[in-house]
Amino acid sequence: MVQISKQQIEEVYQRNAKMYDFAVKFIYPLIGLKIAEYRKRAVDYLNLKEGDFVLDLGCGTGLCFSLLI
Repeated sequence: MVQISKQQIEEVYQRNAKMYDFAVKFIYPLIGLKIAEYRKRAVDYLNLKEGDFVLDLGCGTGLCFSLLI
């Protein structure tokens, strides 16, 4: 069994998170993916009302947070 340290996991996440955010903002739109629109639609489908709470587990890089405020 391969053992990976917490530090190694964090390093991989940080490296990939930077690439992911870049891809979502610049690369995906070039190939026709409207990620920002899809995120907004997903949050809209939650039908949230003032005072509701959201627990986002596994939120990745947090690109939906601004839509939940």
